[in-house]
Amino acid sequence: MMQEDWVECRLEEISTRITKGATPTTYGYKFQKSGINFLKVENVKNGVVDLYSIRDFISLEANENQKKSQLETNDILFSIAGTIGNIALVKESILPANTNQAFAILRGINQFAYPMFIVFQLSHFVEKLKIKSRGGAMLNVSLQDLKDFIALIPPLPIQRAIVKKIEGLFSALDAGIADLQKAQSQLTLYRQAVLKKAFEGEFEMVRIGDKFNFVGGGTPSKKNESFWNGNIHWASIKDIKGDFLNSTTDFITSEGLNNSSSNLALEDEVILATRINPGRTIISKIETAINQDLKVIKPLKPTDYKYIHYLFKSIEYRCLKASSGTTVLGISLPNLKDLEIPFTEDLEQQQQIVKAIESRLSVCEQVETQIKDSLQKAEALRQSILKKAFEGKLLSEVEIAACKKEPDYEPAAVLLEKIKAEKTKKTTKKK
Repeated sequence: MMQEDWVECRLEEISTRITKGATPTTYGYKFQKSGINFLKVENVKNGVVDLYSIRDFISLEANENQKKSQLETNDILFSIAGTIGNIALVKESILPANTNQAFAILRGINQFAYPMFIVFQLSHFVEKLKIKSRGGAMLNVSLQDLKDFIALIPPLPIQRAIVKKIEGLFSALDAGIADLQKAQSQLTLYRQAVLKKAFEGEFEMVRIGDKFNFVGGGTPSKKNESFWNGNIHWASIKDIKGDFLNSTTDFITSEGLNNSSSNLALEDEVILATRINPGRTIISKIETAINQDLKVIKPLKPTDYKYIHYLFKSIEYRCLKASSGTTVLGISLPNLKDLEIPFTEDLEQQQQIVKAIESRLSVCEQVETQIKDSLQKAEALRQSILKKAFEGKLLSEVEIAACKKEPDYEPAAVLLEKIKAEKTKKTTKKK
């Protein structure tokens, strides 16, 4: 039910212009290392333009050539391609600036409404706009979609009060989220400390090569279709996430396995990444072939597989430091084998170490689950605040009564008529 003195209108009705940018290279201009700021979708983070993330700049001539996308203070940016719904209010501090066709530019709203009120409203309805998005892998929202967007407009004092209240609530919410994220990062340090502590003590320091062998992998020819999409798991670096490997993205055939340098990791064997993310390990819970970026760790004597996993995780940073490469980082087999590790051959002691590690990490996992749940609840609360705001339920009766006493309070219908009259007047002048 529409609140008293509120109106619905198309976004185009309260804007002087809704347009989009273009790519300078289309017109023969090159990007520069300095000059006019050129904004892309990745430069908008958490509702603001991150000035320090801007890497592309254009010349004064290129900027003049793209007059329609020269940004102005209080313009609203809304990403309409790629990552849909990145929204930011343009502030004077980022000007002069221009942008490309991935951003819609909503201009002139500040003449008729509070821009942040519209920014918050668009943020709330981004999901609805995503449903209307079209295209293939690159989703798109058209300018017409934005022009036709139905905005809810209350009187100006109500807009001011809603924006102020949202900003206050969001500020407290963001502070809580920052604390949760800090705790999350501390858990990473705690995990590292647990592993470090587990392998400290009266352990013999040995060369890795004296205790383990390594079996490498390979990639069947991509040109031969009969080598691929079979029933044999084939692991690559993208599958090495977490502690256990239960499936792989790609599969190969027996023919592909036999006609390549790929080898199999058996169930409960530990796989080590030696390229791209050198030092990362995972316990395979399946029989899987591996590619050339991975190695199967083969102990020379019976060794608990979880002990191997945690032992190598404890030296992941050292593997990284021992790596080299300009385009692809990797650790050579001789360098890997020469690293020294604290080691015990006593199976019972290995299992005790694993038990102690998992006991501490279990507590860590529980805390992380609680943090993730809290972060999800915080985001749900953010959406709940916005939902209440645009249902007219965020302000109390006392706050609404105070708004009605403001000198510029008038029903939004009256405001909308003034807007239409002003736009008609400007159109007539242009003629």
